[in-house]
Amino acid sequence: MRRRSKILILGLIVVIISSGTIGTLLFIAVIHNASPSARYGSAMVYDPVLQKEIFFGGGYQDTTGYELFNDMWLFDQTNNLWTEINPTVKPSARSSHSMVYDSINQKTILFGGWDDTVGLMNDIWIYDSQTNQWTEVFPANKPSIRQSHSVYYDSNAQRVILFGGFRFPGNTLGDTWKYAYDSNSWSIVKGDDL
Repeated sequence: MRRRSKILILGLIVVIISSGTIGTLLFIAVIHNASPSARYGSAMVYDPVLQKEIFFGGGYQDTTGYELFNDMWLFDQTNNLWTEINPTVKPSARSSHSMVYDSINQKTILFGGWDDTVGLMNDIWIYDSQTNQWTEVFPANKPSIRQSHSVYYDSNAQRVILFGGFRFPGNTLGDTWKYAYDSNSWSIVKGDDL
């Protein structure tokens, strides 16, 4: 797996001016081609406060094996620039998780996915882009372990809506849940959470 990186070029140019004076010019060129490596099952949300997309996790697979990531990136559409950020605490490496931006509380909410060491998960993490901090939260009731589920933030109801997903072995879920950030609580709306 090849990771893209930023290249820094440092140089020194010696300039001979027509009068015979020798001058030097130091230059630094930074080529910004850093970006997340190729992957599947990552998640991305737009943060209107930062005016950037927040990208987290995912996996990479080829004939030699696979790898999961918990790296985090910001994408600036205006400058077409990726920047890796490194919060001190963050969710484990995973794929097929979901993220949604809560526009009322100005937080990104991450749910579940697949982790190599744990398997399917139903953990909940809250990211505050203003402090660059992730916090895991532990509501009393929550959806079961899953991956590849859908989430949406309903700003009128001020709730995250989660639907469906997949759980091994061969169990496709059709339940609907609501999450309230202000009370850190999930409630089932429709369907069975098997």
